[in-house]
Amino acid sequence: MQEKIDEITRNRGVTYQLEQLNNDTPYICSPRIRELLHESAKELELPVLDMISGAYHDSLMLGDITDAAMIFIPCKDGISHDRKESIDMDDLAKGTDLLAATLRRLSEE
Repeated sequence: MQEKIDEITRNRGVTYQLEQLNNDTPYICSPRIRELLHESAKELELPVLDMISGAYHDSLMLGDITDAAMIFIPCKDGISHDRKESIDMDDLAKGTDLLAATLRRLSEE
């Protein structure tokens, strides 16, 4: 990224100052909770897509004190974390069912 910024500013004859505000270590979601999420999704016949989240979620903070994972549900046009975000209530219900089933599995361990 730094090389690209240097190239662009050199080509445009401008200068810049880059300041890094933080450098938090990414949180790797709990493999055990992810496994339980997969099991619950299979039981509920829900599709699963493992993904990397670039958002600054609570799991980053919680990861220092407990195991964590996240459940994402589809947003209209893929827009989230914005006032245009919109979800289908059926998808919300499926996400809630997945959460409940996974919490049940966790409680049985």
